[in-house]
Order: sequence, then C-alpha cells, then structure tokens
Amino acid sequence: MAMIKPLTVGLIQHRPHASELIRGRARVALAAYSHRKGYCLLETFELDGNPLRDDLALSALASLVAKERIRVVITPGRLSRASVASLARQPGIRLHVMPGEPVIRPIPGRQGLRRGHVITGTTRQGMTLAAGS
Repeated sequence: MAMIKPLTVGLIQHRPHASELIRGRARVALAAYSHRKGYCLLETFELDGNPLRDDLALSALASLVAKERIRVVITPGRLSRASVASLARQPGIRLHVMPGEPVIRPIPGRQGLRRGHVITGTTRQGMTLAAGS
C-alpha cells in the first residue's frame, strides 16, 4: 500500500529583474527539496517585488492553502515582511525554510570558470563544498 504524501506549496521571493534561468533553477531546487522531504508539491508561487503581482500571488496562495487544507509552505528563504505577515494570517500554516544552497566561487588566481575547473563554495551552514573534473 502506497503512502499518501502530504501536500505543500512553494513560495519563492526573487530579486527584481532575476533572469528566467535563475527563476527556473529556484523552482527546480524547491521541487527537488520538497520531494526529498516527502511532500507532494502542488504549486509554486513566485514573488518579484511588484506589489500588484505579489498581492495576486499571495492571494492565490492563501486561497489554495484554505481550499486544500495545506499546512506547510516551503521557501528557500529571503521572504519580505509582507509575505511572512500574509502567511501568518493563515491558521495552522508552518513555514519551512530550505537549508542554504552552495555559493559558487572561482578558485583565486584563475580567470573565469571553464570546463575542468574546480568549483568551490560554502553553504549557509558553513559546510565547504568542492567539485571538479
């Protein structure tokens, strides 16, 4: 018998004028994280600093949360105070913040990143990552 995964929604606060590549990566990371944690991601809402679009997205999120009785909202962090206040008005909602993602930095002394270069980074928790070919 298959277990039923609890439903969740995602909420991402993008920087103004973020590229579609950055937005897409954030959506993929959020979906992968929710899957690893055992949730079924129903929808991802995105905020970009435009008051009208942000209000519409938060209203749609609130409506979906109430309709589907969702209890967990997953976010990579960096939410505005207005977004957090909007979520706080929803009874029984728990905001789950994803752990930090790696920050990619070139190795000192090397110009740019080319194939074969080692990429290093540090997560927000202070763990050092290293990868290379």
